[in-house]
Formats: sequence, structure tokens, C-alpha cells
Amino acid sequence: MNDIIKTEDRAQAAVEPAAFKVGQWLGRREAFAVIAGGCSAAEIESVRKIRDEKLYEELNCTWGRICTQYLHASRRSVDRELSYLRKYGPAFFTVRQLTHITVKEYQSIAAHIARIDHGARRECGWLGGRPEFSMWRPIDGRGRGTSEAG
Repeated sequence: MNDIIKTEDRAQAAVEPAAFKVGQWLGRREAFAVIAGGCSAAEIESVRKIRDEKLYEELNCTWGRICTQYLHASRRSVDRELSYLRKYGPAFFTVRQLTHITVKEYQSIAAHIARIDHGARRECGWLGGRPEFSMWRPIDGRGRGTSEAG
């Protein structure tokens, strides 16, 4: 590999392949983070459906019991994640996974993320454009995602 790189400095030639490999691995990490963020958003959307439609009642369970026994999390933690979904939309989970941003930091950029999401949704047709799985929502006049998917 070092023979391919044309350089006067042999030390520089030895470093370049290692730097390239680090870049490859960092790129893979970012790709996995995007996927994980999308999965986190889809997961919390599933939980929202269970809560909103009170599907847990068919198991003779309370919401708190579903959280602890089936979701293996406190009700408070689950409700907090659901509030992030409601307030910021699915993009929050991807941005959080990629950047390890705090909620307070996300609040300062949320309106800009909604604009980016709107354009990205049009470009990539997230998950084949199936509305029930759509991560990208049209934005309303306040820069928030709407419930309409398309």
C-alpha cells in the first residue's frame, strides 16, 4: 500500500493508510449512529402507540407496569422519551445519537433541524415512504413536524 503513495517522506507514507482506516471506521460509526437514531425513534413511536391506544389494558396492566415489566424502564424515563418525540419529533433521536447532544442544546437548534428534515424526507423517502414508519414529517408554520406523513 505504501508503494502506491507518491511522497518524498516515508514517515508520511506510513501514516496515510492508518489515517484512512481511522476515517473509514469513523464513517462506519456515523452510519451506525444514523441507523440507531432512526431505530430509537421508531421504537419510541411504537411505545407511543401502545400508550395512546391503551393497548396495555388488554393485558390487565397499568401503564407503569408495562414500562417496568415489559419495557424494562421506569415510567418516568419512558414518559420523558415520549415527551421528546412529541416535542421535537423523530429527528431528535438521530441527532442525539450522532452528536450526544443534550436536550437543552437540541432546543437551541430544533427549528433548523425541522427544516433540514423536511428537505431530507423529500429526497430520500424514509423507509419506502410508508406513513406509519415515516421519520420525516412536513413542518408547520412554527418549524415543528406535523402528523401528516407523505
